[in-house]
Amino acid sequence: MHPLLPPQAPYFPFESGRHEARAGLFKLGVHPVHSRVESNLFTLDDQYGRCVANKAAVRRHLHRHYVAAAPSPSLLAGTIRLIASRLALEWPEWIDWDASTGLFSHRLVGWSARLHPDENRYTALTRTDAPFAHTAGEIAPVDAIDLLASILSEDIALVTRDPASGDEWLPLLHVCAPHHWDPRDKLGRPFAHVHAPVADAAPLIAQGPRLMRAVIEQGPFLRFAWGPAGNDRMNHHPEADHGRDRSGEPVVDGSGWFVRVERQVLWGLPDAHGALFTIRPYWYPMETLAADPLRRAQLADALADMSPAALAYKSFVTARDPLVAWLRGGG
Repeated sequence: MHPLLPPQAPYFPFESGRHEARAGLFKLGVHPVHSRVESNLFTLDDQYGRCVANKAAVRRHLHRHYVAAAPSPSLLAGTIRLIASRLALEWPEWIDWDASTGLFSHRLVGWSARLHPDENRYTALTRTDAPFAHTAGEIAPVDAIDLLASILSEDIALVTRDPASGDEWLPLLHVCAPHHWDPRDKLGRPFAHVHAPVADAAPLIAQGPRLMRAVIEQGPFLRFAWGPAGNDRMNHHPEADHGRDRSGEPVVDGSGWFVRVERQVLWGLPDAHGALFTIRPYWYPMETLAADPLRRAQLADALADMSPAALAYKSFVTARDPLVAWLRGGG
């Protein structure tokens, strides 16, 4: 945690007492989430240092996390301008962006550079002392997208859609905190392929073409995904050392268990026939959630509602029933 930044926001997408794979879109800046309306594309809170430290740590295997398949120059340029401009608009106390000169500065990490969006490159990167300068370390960004993505709390992916055929695919991913999936497997793939491994996702996949059109043309949208987690490590790439999944361990209570939530924003770039997709993970200890009787009951019902397919997908088959019993017994 850091005293300069606010605490991370609480999100409880299990509050319905159901576990569903669905679009669940909120119009950003319009629809309330937990009685508050959010308009920010990007988050900046007391977990920021942890997010950036993870991005610095995975760079020794950057090819696993940052992958691209010929995204269009207009989509890259639009993404760079969107990220830089929204960061400066949402967090002006820490971030500046001059669209006319391309000068971008981030005072939390002490970076300043000139961005060239039309070429996806940067020049004149300088580093100064700052609260998270050490956390960012000696990251050497390979291009402008990498520079910006490396100092976000969020992971990002790009979606593109052929306006004539309606075909859509992922031409770029910069994902440093994947949850048991490999970004390389999603590159160049359409919505249906990307979500095929997700348990109970058939209704969501059926909405894919309509959903992608809405995301690009009618957004921005906010949505959430969630599930149980046996630890709070950020990088669960299949080839990473991410600790035990605890799927075979005996469970007597919620100690060491978390609810992992993803705050996802889908922000359309219609002029470039694409969209920016952001993923910010959160971990909430089950023991903390169980201290609130309402949240405890909601979580117990939602975990009990998980289908056999969802239990297998989450590696939660043997742990579910003991944790539900613990929650319903008063936590």
